[in-house]
Amino acid sequence: MAYFNYSIACEYTQVISNPYIVVQIFLFVDIYSLGSIYRKLKLPLSPIWQEFALQLGLDYDATETIRKDSTSNSSQCLQNALASWLHLDYDYQNNGKPNWRRIAEVVSWLGKRNLFQDIAKNHTGK
Repeated sequence: MAYFNYSIACEYTQVISNPYIVVQIFLFVDIYSLGSIYRKLKLPLSPIWQEFALQLGLDYDATETIRKDSTSNSSQCLQNALASWLHLDYDYQNNGKPNWRRIAEVVSWLGKRNLFQDIAKNHTGK
């Protein structure tokens, strides 16, 4: 028998599995999710907000504009970067639409293991 692994984006998180098929469903996020995402990411990611934003797909010029507009307050920069990302102010057609799975990937890449595990457990259906 073949083994299949599918990822499906929808409005809830759930994992369905049997011996041959695993379906992972992950949650898209939008601007209405800004508060909950920001609360989770503020402390660990504010100091490295620009690297986080670049990995999400925002371009360098956009992050520099955010930095200038936020008077160099890293928490405000993170919040504004997340808002830009959630408003699709980046190449989402090639980088994908905002979702918790993408946040988890970037957090993992940045080496924030505990935050990654929390997001993976509570928001991606893993």
